[in-house]
Amino acid sequence: MTDRYFILDSDIGSDIDDAMALLLCLRLQDFPLVAITTVYNCVELRARIAKKMLMLENREVPVGIGVGDPLDELKIIWETGHEGEGLLSEEELSIPLADFGITSDGIDLMIKKAKEFQGKVEIITLGQFTNIATALQRDSDFSGNIKRIWSMSAGATFNQEVPSDFPNPSEEYLSVPSHNIRTDIRAAEIVLDSGIPITFVGNDVTTKVFFNQADIQIVASQGSELNKAVMRMMEIWLNYRSKTFGVEVKRTCLHDALVIAEAIGMSFTEKVSIDIRIDRDIMGGTFAKYNPESPHQISWSVNSEAFEKWYIETVCKVD
Repeated sequence: MTDRYFILDSDIGSDIDDAMALLLCLRLQDFPLVAITTVYNCVELRARIAKKMLMLENREVPVGIGVGDPLDELKIIWETGHEGEGLLSEEELSIPLADFGITSDGIDLMIKKAKEFQGKVEIITLGQFTNIATALQRDSDFSGNIKRIWSMSAGATFNQEVPSDFPNPSEEYLSVPSHNIRTDIRAAEIVLDSGIPITFVGNDVTTKVFFNQADIQIVASQGSELNKAVMRMMEIWLNYRSKTFGVEVKRTCLHDALVIAEAIGMSFTEKVSIDIRIDRDIMGGTFAKYNPESPHQISWSVNSEAFEKWYIETVCKVD
């Protein structure tokens, strides 16, 4: 028996980092993943992507379709238009979702798993807070059933070096607006108000961990069909970024994979307990203030080299 069970809540399929995170989950030994839910726009397509990755590993994990439309009045929607390319066949794009083994109500799935493993469930949210906020609105017991949330958002942004007196209890530290907060500020507010403890692993640390062309070759050469498929999606992502910026992009950040590592206790980042507030006037930027009694944490530094080495070694292991 374990006292920890994980739900992965993801906007998989746009930025490659969600797929890289799920790949990591599927290679971890004894990782108790009990459900995957999809969030933010094209959620049915995202569910197909997650399900196909599971199929390539012969893994049975329930996949549920979450909420695609942000709760906030400000509807910020982004997608690449290449979601699922390199992974899904034409047939897999059109097969009925039920026949593909996908649950139509991801919020219900999330609530049921929270009740089944009462007080032992931790949600790793790699996208917006929309699904979690919706579950809180639907089920009054939901917050009490969740042990912790791990979020790829927020943090503390330093223009130069980290101040020598960090964290100063008299200072508030700003994090530039995270995509996952600014695209549904209302949902983030609801979750923050719920009292569920949250660990924020945001861009201020995740933009320091990289995956490059040499890494693509290593992971693809490992031999599994899943690794090859994810690396095909990686190439599509890098090509998309190259066209977007007008220069060749040869590497990407492992944003979401770092959150997985921290959730399982690898401690590649240093963390500090904080109170946190969201500022609508700066499009969902967050302010963090040191409070050793707070249930919330932010990651503020990272051992990039150690994480990158561990990630490659882990995703290249096959039972």
